[in-house]
Amino acid sequence: MLKKLTVWLIVLVGWVASASQVNVITCSLDSTEIQKVYCQVGFATVFELPEGKRIRDFVIGDPSAWKAETNGLFGFVSPRGVGFQTSLSIITEENELVVFQLLEKSLDKTQPVSARVRVVANSNMFQFFAPKNSEQKEEAAEKNEHEGGRPVPDKFKRKYKVHGKNFLVSLSGEDGIFTYIILGKSQDRPALFFVNEREDSSKRILEPVKYVDKGDYYLVHRRLASRREKFVLKLGKIENEITFK
Repeated sequence: MLKKLTVWLIVLVGWVASASQVNVITCSLDSTEIQKVYCQVGFATVFELPEGKRIRDFVIGDPSAWKAETNGLFGFVSPRGVGFQTSLSIITEENELVVFQLLEKSLDKTQPVSARVRVVANSNMFQFFAPKNSEQKEEAAEKNEHEGGRPVPDKFKRKYKVHGKNFLVSLSGEDGIFTYIILGKSQDRPALFFVNEREDSSKRILEPVKYVDKGDYYLVHRRLASRREKFVLKLGKIENEITFK
């Protein structure tokens, strides 16, 4: 790991010294924006968390097209070719989540390459992908579909199948608006991702999805639309999948 980290740093230093259009991005964990980060083939972009924070998971959406490594303190990404874009999800040891959209520079040559991305501290967990025009509808649905702040399985329009027992998920289903993942007996708090296994792709791409940790269950702002779609609960290398029955 030390050798790999040294290589990443050498590449980064060489880039900063030679590139004419390089910038540093600063973003907040509590931002409601998905920050775009432009990268360049042959060079590394470094991600840095606030002081005292450590990276637990560093998840690249398309690992076949992007290189991504972390030592827990810093994360490094680099595109393997031109024209690639993907998502990057960084999860801290406190289960905070921040998501970036990575783009290889040739997709927009007017944008400067980002040599460094600094994430500043916040008080709330990062949430994302909430459609603004549906906020009132979601709030009303949460109020009507809960009793005492808990999901109501009898009102589920569809129940999902849980594969694996790593996170002690007792039930999962959706009510037409939200998906509920009940894991009240689990001491672990895995991150949640969405996967669409398309016919034209042999690669599994983990996509970020908006969800709220309610303590004994996750409230997910997305539903599965077909048998090719699934949710993935992930903690390090440990995973559970949630699919149609």
